[in-house]
Amino acid sequence: MSIDGLGFWLFNLGMVEKLDKSFQDWTVWLPRAVVLHVEIEENKCSADLRSSEDKLTEAVKLMESLQVDVVFSDIIKLSKRNPHTVLGKGKTEEFAINFAEQKIEAVMINASLSPSQQRNLEKVWEVKVLDRTGVILEIFG
Repeated sequence: MSIDGLGFWLFNLGMVEKLDKSFQDWTVWLPRAVVLHVEIEENKCSADLRSSEDKLTEAVKLMESLQVDVVFSDIIKLSKRNPHTVLGKGKTEEFAINFAEQKIEAVMINASLSPSQQRNLEKVWEVKVLDRTGVILEIFG
C-alpha cells in the first residue's frame, strides 16, 4: 500500500484516533524562546513615542504567534552596536550559558541584524536567532 495523498491522511487519522483513546491528557509542547529588545543609545530617536516596554511587549506577541513559549524577555540598553554580534562579548557569553541551562531553542532580537551578526550569534548561542524582520517573514511566509 502506498502512503501518499488521501491514503496518507487516512493512515494518520487512524493513528491519531488510537493515540487519542490511549492518552486522555495531552500536553502541548512548545519550543522555548527568548525575546531581547535591543536599544542602542546612538540610534535613539527623540520622535519615537513608544516606550521600550511597549516595543518589547509587541515583540513578545509577534514571537508567540509562531507558537513558541517565550520564557524570558528583556530590554538590553547599549551605548553602541557591536559589529560582530550586536551585543558585547560579555553579554553574549552570559546569554550563551543561560540559554544552554534553560534549553532555549530560539531567540528573537528585536532589532535589525546583518546576516553575519545572526550567524555569529547562532554559532555562540547554539540556537536559532531571528531578528524582527525574520520573525515577521516566518509569520507570513
